[in-house]
Amino acid sequence: MAEIAGIYKQQMKRKRSNEVVKEKWAKHYSSNHHILLVGEGDFSFSVSLAIMAFGSASNIVASSIDSYDYLIENYKHAKANLDILRKFGAQLLHVVNAVKNEESY
Repeated sequence: MAEIAGIYKQQMKRKRSNEVVKEKWAKHYSSNHHILLVGEGDFSFSVSLAIMAFGSASNIVASSIDSYDYLIENYKHAKANLDILRKFGAQLLHVVNAVKNEESY
């Protein structure tokens, strides 16, 4: 968690100084791509990609078929992962059924 806090502080410094951030790659993913992640469980893949690979999540939209409350109750690390993603600028969507291509309530 301390490592993630350090990355967050660096990101905030860059934003304040308008520093140009070099494009980063993680296999097929680039920090310059707009990335949609569908069917996340505890959002650990999103955190890994955003924080460990890019140092930012502003280019990521991550979704889950489960509600926020269900995630928190059933996945041990979901709350922490969601909090991290929110701080790093990800857009998070819950109760999204990608098979039906619509939000289900």
